Amino acid sequence: MIKNFDEIIVIEPTKAVKNGLGVLPATLSMKIIAQLCEENNVDLIFSLAFYDTDTQSVFWATSIPINNNLGIKVNVPLQEAN
Repeated sequence: MIKNFDEIIVIEPTKAVKNGLGVLPATLSMKIIAQLCEENNVDLIFSLAFYDTDTQSVFWATSIPINNNLGIKVNVPLQEAN
């Protein structure tokens, strides 16, 4: 039994919520969240979403030479990912 809420409402996904990549949910702006709250007369939204946890990324730091405003090449830090 949930004691901290008077009522729990399940909001069915709308087009704005469904327009993710088909597997992952869409990122919702504060404007869309405010609109959902107003339309459903709720104070907060708690999302139970599926995320792909098998994703692995490899990051490394390097540098790249870039011409500065004076035309002099300087090494600038660069982070790459694969």
